[in-house]
Amino acid sequence: GELINVECTPTGGTLQSVVYRTGAVTDGKNALTPYSAALTWPAAGTVSICAYYPSLVTSDQTSFSVQPDQSAADNSTYKQSDLMYATDADGSAITGLAKVASVPLTFHHALSKIVINLVEGNGVTAPDLASCTVAVKACRTVGIANGVANPASATSADWIPIGTGAQVAGIIVPQTINGATTAQQFVRVTMGSTNLYYYLTTDKTFAAEKKYTYSLRVSNAAISLVASEIGEWGSGVSDPDGNLQF
Repeated sequence: GELINVECTPTGGTLQSVVYRTGAVTDGKNALTPYSAALTWPAAGTVSICAYYPSLVTSDQTSFSVQPDQSAADNSTYKQSDLMYATDADGSAITGLAKVASVPLTFHHALSKIVINLVEGNGVTAPDLASCTVAVKACRTVGIANGVANPASATSADWIPIGTGAQVAGIIVPQTINGATTAQQFVRVTMGSTNLYYYLTTDKTFAAEKKYTYSLRVSNAAISLVASEIGEWGSGVSDPDGNLQF
């Protein structure tokens, strides 16, 4: 039921931009059906195709911002932040395509996913963690070209609420946070009226298509790092955190 913007440009012709809807998953794939209209194919010649999610993103868009608050219980603001672009299965642009029955689109996450797992520390119980609100501080806006983000252009650093509970996830733009010279607040856990912070004390680069998991021990006075992990944020039907992927 998600909406995708699909653009098609015939050789020597005019770009068409139409919205398609994702259907049921079969063998790990989403079939796309016309939503606003259907693409029309030229009688002869070839076309170039590109596709983007969310559906308001277009090929001529030059910047993208994640939502300033991604903590909506229905995951809507998380999904609005999940910029994706499509290529052919081998990662190349979809060009020189003659009329065929179907076109495979492989979607790539253009941004970086942050997963925060909270564990109990001194004076903190599981019910305490269940009511904690979590935010990360990072750049929210990045320059893009055909859906691909340029980490060097990341701007607008601010706190981004990403959820409530012991396991939450959010999306930031690819960027480097410089913590080596001056420690940078990165995770804020609010427990009742108390704010606790986890700091980055080294320079940390967050890359596109990567998922960064931080397990943090929360006590009544401080946060400490238990473990961190970097993994691929690849395509698939769903991920262990229950968030939508294509």
